[in-house]
Amino acid sequence: MKGQFYEYDKTLNLVRVLDLSDNSLSGDIPWQITRVQGLQSLNLMHNLLIKRIPPNIGDMSSLESLDLSVNKLLGSIPESMSRLSFLSYLNLSDNQLTRKLPLSTQLQSFDVSCYAGNELSGLPLMVNCSEVNQRVPNTGNNGEKGTDGAKVNCLFVSMALGFISGFWGVLSPLVISKQWRYAYYQNLDDMWWKVSDYGNTFFKNLM
Repeated sequence: MKGQFYEYDKTLNLVRVLDLSDNSLSGDIPWQITRVQGLQSLNLMHNLLIKRIPPNIGDMSSLESLDLSVNKLLGSIPESMSRLSFLSYLNLSDNQLTRKLPLSTQLQSFDVSCYAGNELSGLPLMVNCSEVNQRVPNTGNNGEKGTDGAKVNCLFVSMALGFISGFWGVLSPLVISKQWRYAYYQNLDDMWWKVSDYGNTFFKNLM
């Protein structure tokens, strides 16, 4: 078939596997590939593909395996990919993808190695507490900023907030309601007399 050009139209829906990996394919991924509705496996790894993943890739509802690793793909992962409910294998590593992963059962279930070599965020990647953790610059005797600073830990912040909310949850009714305050101190007084009577009885029995 050398030197001849064929166009597949009627038989294209019968294609189940498309493997063009380890070539020198360049340019962007053509959006027309998403029209192959029956495709179950697409492998374009180790090429020179650039630009973005087709935004309508979620239309490939039968896709079970997708490998776009080791390319130069840019931008974010399309939201439509969250609709690939049959996807059981995914590899987007070693690209230049950015931003947060779309939320879906499949995308969050894959190992972090599927997204390695990118600048992505969100689960299942490591949760970054940079919004809570703050590093306070430490100045030395010469006025320069030190490398060590006081770090506010996420755990300590949450413990402090929990203690404050629980503490005021108990005391606020006593401060606001006079009836509750009287009842509270009445119960304390009754408990004191009961403990006192028990102690006196105990010591009398010993003597």
